[in-house]
Amino acid sequence: MLVTREENPSHQPSAWVVAAALALVGSSVLSVAFFALRVGPTRIATQLMRLLLTIALAYFLVQGKTWARWLTVGLLGLGILVSLPSLWSVLRSANLLGLAFLGGLTATYVIVVGILLFSPGIGAHFAPRIQATPLAVPPPPSPS
Repeated sequence: MLVTREENPSHQPSAWVVAAALALVGSSVLSVAFFALRVGPTRIATQLMRLLLTIALAYFLVQGKTWARWLTVGLLGLGILVSLPSLWSVLRSANLLGLAFLGGLTATYVIVVGILLFSPGIGAHFAPRIQATPLAVPPPPSPS
């Protein structure tokens, strides 16, 4: 019997990961809408491309791809670090709409990173599955 290593073939996705993926896509949709309202439709194509990439990343998270987990944690961690000075600036300017949007986006990123790092059963969701496949054995040679 030959044993091969595959990443999570046909498994039930973790409810935590599904929630994180939905939060990620939802925040991205809101971000595109907010961008379109503030800037107008002139540069919306780049935002829509980012949305499509976010949807693809969320899909691979739900599928249990380990690379998607760590890419998401890295990108969101960078997003959190980059947003903190802006959040402070918006807080000092008393821009309530900006504070609500940027604060909500940053909080969503922190929650998604927390889910992907610390939620119960997260290791099992992204753990490689071992699937046994039969070894093709040639028939024994016939006696001559």
